[in-house]
Amino acid sequence: AERVRHFRAVTESANDAIITGAGAGAGARAGNIVGWNAAAERLFGYTEAEIDGQPLAVLMPERFRNLHSAGLARMVAGGVPHIIGKTVELVGLRKDGSEFPLELSLAQWQAADGQFFTAIIRDITQRKQAEEELRENQAEKDRVMEQLIQAEKVATIGTMASGIGHEINNPLYVIMGRAEAIRDEKDISTRNEYVQEIIKYTKHISAIVKNLSGYSHPTSQHELEEIDVHVKLAEAL
Repeated sequence: AERVRHFRAVTESANDAIITGAGAGAGARAGNIVGWNAAAERLFGYTEAEIDGQPLAVLMPERFRNLHSAGLARMVAGGVPHIIGKTVELVGLRKDGSEFPLELSLAQWQAADGQFFTAIIRDITQRKQAEEELRENQAEKDRVMEQLIQAEKVATIGTMASGIGHEINNPLYVIMGRAEAIRDEKDISTRNEYVQEIIKYTKHISAIVKNLSGYSHPTSQHELEEIDVHVKLAEAL
């Protein structure tokens, strides 16, 4: 009797809901609630008098009751519950019909009048809300980051377009100038010189386009060549 009073005092002072159910060897009580503390009353909305002797299934939504019944039948038959010693997340059903997420840990024990199991249940609504907010915040961060990346790509393309236009226009001006000069030039050697410059700058434009294509397809291979930096600087000047 003293042990029972001590157990009762502990369960009544606990912040978590503590529910005891009858299992194998408990006769007509098997599968029903036989223990209920004050925290369980606050959590589910049932008084101890209302819930005592009721099937455990009343504490869970209808859609989960078949699965629960199969596990309960296994326990009543003397089997070991799959969740013994584990902490699992389930969905609870209050007296008012509202549902809430819960965390449950289950212990099984034997008494003179049969087998029993005790569930310690905690409402994890706030934790789930916090997790959902974190997921939403992360999704928002991902969306903002994607927008920043897109904006950076647009800015990069704009800068590239400006630079490419400059790189292409310069040799084009030379080509046009030399083409006009050829039209009026009488000296054959000078005209041949102008033609060679037109060819050179046309190849230069072709190389720019090729490099741009390589930027769009970075896996493509580029041929490397040695150059005289002084010559390239002189050409640029």
